[in-house]
Amino acid sequence: MSQLSTPNQLPKVTIAIPTLNRVAYLRLALKSALGQTYDNLEVIVSNNASTDDTASYLNSCTDPRLRVLHQTTLLPMTGNWNACLAAATGEYFLLLSDDDILEPDAIRELVAGYTEQAGLPEPGIVYCGGRIIDSAGNTTRVFKTSPSREAARDLILAFFQGNRDLWFCAVLLRTADILPGFPATYKVACDGAVWMRAIIRRGSAVFIPKSLVRYRLHPNLSSATHFDVWCTENWQLLELLIAEDEGAGKPDPRFAKRLTSLIQQVNRGLIIGRINESYRNNKGSGLLQYGRRLPAFSSPRGLVLLAKGVVTLFLNEKTRTWLRKKLRKQSAIQ
Repeated sequence: MSQLSTPNQLPKVTIAIPTLNRVAYLRLALKSALGQTYDNLEVIVSNNASTDDTASYLNSCTDPRLRVLHQTTLLPMTGNWNACLAAATGEYFLLLSDDDILEPDAIRELVAGYTEQAGLPEPGIVYCGGRIIDSAGNTTRVFKTSPSREAARDLILAFFQGNRDLWFCAVLLRTADILPGFPATYKVACDGAVWMRAIIRRGSAVFIPKSLVRYRLHPNLSSATHFDVWCTENWQLLELLIAEDEGAGKPDPRFAKRLTSLIQQVNRGLIIGRINESYRNNKGSGLLQYGRRLPAFSSPRGLVLLAKGVVTLFLNEKTRTWLRKKLRKQSAIQ
């Protein structure tokens, strides 16, 4: 497992790339990992029983910093991530999806976020800015900015408000802080469970205000997973965070209450967005879905949101666009 650095030595960093049947993107991700300006690193690629040319490509790579794991049977996502973690020898760990890209100075800048915090407690994570790219590599937007150093509770609340971009390829953690590993109880939110747990236990996070990663967001990526999974795992995160906050020594009831409310809002938004997207051309079935989801809206605020969702279902695209602009303008005036 990880090896601690000496005072005169750069800490070793593990870049882990779990991969499955995306050899074209993998070439770009691996090139970016091996092209770092930071000297003391290893790159571990875990090939999750791919059936394309991934194995032959990896076998042709000769960089001594690269170690390849070939899984003979298909592992769950967290199983492949944990295979990378078990093989890691770095003091710090960054998980790079096989379709994401690191800029050359990414690791150097992220490590500096840990090592240049003189007189301050070490943060739970260091994360950075970056860009969202599409399947062709075109930039669709840049990450939101964050405070340079932020308390754990403030960051988590801002994240669930949609005001923080925390894509896992942009997050550097201590390897020891990920143990005992990525939790298999999550299908989609295991990365969030890890970084949120780390910042609560250590109390803060550090943000590097530089564009150091490119996160690839494919069309309909989120819709590939049923929204019930996202909603369920958001509640799992709530339970985890409240338990961790209590375990940190000074639990704040206001934090738990505010977080519960925010996750309710996030889940309601997921439900409305997915129903309106899926049943735009079958409004009767959409209404039936809303009826089945009524328990999620059982509060005055929830019922107002439900009513807005139902009304929006029956608006055409032109009217929806006009309404969004009108509401934004009204909000700006207020």
